Amino acid sequence: MDKGKKMLVYGHRGVGQTHLENTITGFQMAVDAGVDGVETDIQMTKDGHLILIHDNRVDRTTNGTGLVADKTLAEIRDLTIGQGEKIPLLSELFDLSNKHPDLLLNLEIKVYPDVEGKGWTSEVVDKTIDMLEEYGMAERSIFTSFSSWVLAYIDKKYNGK
Repeated sequence: MDKGKKMLVYGHRGVGQTHLENTITGFQMAVDAGVDGVETDIQMTKDGHLILIHDNRVDRTTNGTGLVADKTLAEIRDLTIGQGEKIPLLSELFDLSNKHPDLLLNLEIKVYPDVEGKGWTSEVVDKTIDMLEEYGMAERSIFTSFSSWVLAYIDKKYNGK
């Protein structure tokens, strides 16, 4: 590797190995470890709030059960991860990121077959991009997705391609 080049290091879901994946504590732990950026997963609640959770269900990472898309923000915030940690809002990650102006973000838009029929994916993308612009973070963020439709939608709508 060229000495002038730097390899970037990202915390996947923050520091997921501690069972605090996609939590503000996990993201802060990654920042404290010296990462260049963090990766997170964005989904939307039934009442339109953007939250950070990997799975389409809350069962694996919280003390609750059911689909994320079937829960309101109030229901989501009643759940706990580990020792009382809450599922964060995307805005909470942006607040943390603004305290660390060099922190990069890898934002994964989740698409699941059992919630795709709700037609929310483009709304999740649009709301996320609106928030990125509001927080002034678009220049230090990238999008990833397992969905070619999501990637094409972002490219066409926001890059004009």
